[in-house]
Amino acid sequence: MQERHYREPFYLTAKSVEEDYEVIIGSLSTIGHQIYKKPHSAKDLLCQHLIHISQGNIYLHITRTAYPAPAPNFTTSFQLPVCFCELIYGTLYIAIDPEKVTIPAKAASRIATICGELLYVCETRILLQKISKLLCSHFSGELSSREQEVLCLLCQGKTKSEIAHLLNIAPRTLDKHKQHIYDKLGVHSELAVLLAAYAHDLFLPLDNSGE
Repeated sequence: MQERHYREPFYLTAKSVEEDYEVIIGSLSTIGHQIYKKPHSAKDLLCQHLIHISQGNIYLHITRTAYPAPAPNFTTSFQLPVCFCELIYGTLYIAIDPEKVTIPAKAASRIATICGELLYVCETRILLQKISKLLCSHFSGELSSREQEVLCLLCQGKTKSEIAHLLNIAPRTLDKHKQHIYDKLGVHSELAVLLAAYAHDLFLPLDNSGE
């Protein structure tokens, strides 16, 4: 008969609690790579991962959705908001378990912060994917070097007078360049120009030095 190996349950001790929760925090990097590839499944993957890795001691309740899951029914030692800047995604609940050491507040705060960042990135990724799908089919014709300069300054938020001054061209000439850009990108406003330029890799925010 094959021998069965008994696995001791994973209980946190005062000596190992810091190291154990560092493992949980580090594991969020791994799950992050997975949810970046499937942003539409981000909230479910993240919630399930936290429950699994913490053995049910950490519960992420996401309310920034049309159909929020029910809040946990266990007793909590404390709870933290999961947010990014002004966007509130939900609440991180930490369970009370008399047989285990409660997660330190500092570690819980880091987990809540990382969750907020991951959810924000995925939400933004989904939005940009939808925008790109709408705009990518309307691009017709390459932009001239002058049109690329005008487009870059438009995306930086420069005004009409500022662009004309920087490029040393007349306002009417600038208007013609803008119209050519609009026609080639298939858009009708400066906001749409910005989104279309990003979708076609004509404007890369990380390379932009303007405000």
